[in-house]
Amino acid sequence: MKLLFCLFTLLFTSTCFAEELHDYNAVKAAVLNGQLIRIVVDYNQCTILGPKGLVPNNAAAFTPNGIALMASDKIGAYILYFTMRDPWHPLQAVYQYGTYILSNDNTLTITFTVLNAADYKPFDEKGIVDCKMNEGAHIFINNNLPMAAN
Repeated sequence: MKLLFCLFTLLFTSTCFAEELHDYNAVKAAVLNGQLIRIVVDYNQCTILGPKGLVPNNAAAFTPNGIALMASDKIGAYILYFTMRDPWHPLQAVYQYGTYILSNDNTLTITFTVLNAADYKPFDEKGIVDCKMNEGAHIFINNNLPMAAN
């Protein structure tokens, strides 16, 4: 009985972990197969191109709301979410909008914009960050999730 339990536990846990994608072509193949991706960024290992104050965290994980394969050999993704915990606008209703552009040289460029929730007008300058895949940026898929039908 203990052996059966151990085998079941090993099988279950081995199918629940995410698989890291290591380059542009792997991400493109995953998107074309309808797999959901998750982006994990360690901002300490990235280059901040826009104002340093607009990068709110040391690290973060995002699941994009939408992904597009662009004609210019780039993959574009975005996330938009409502919060009242924006560090620059505490207790104010805002939307945080982030765009992610993955280039075929494995560079991920992230742009952050904070929008007023009442009218969607931007508050501040955009925060811009460049990260290299397998360094500051890591992209994962969960093989346990169903894929889209072909």
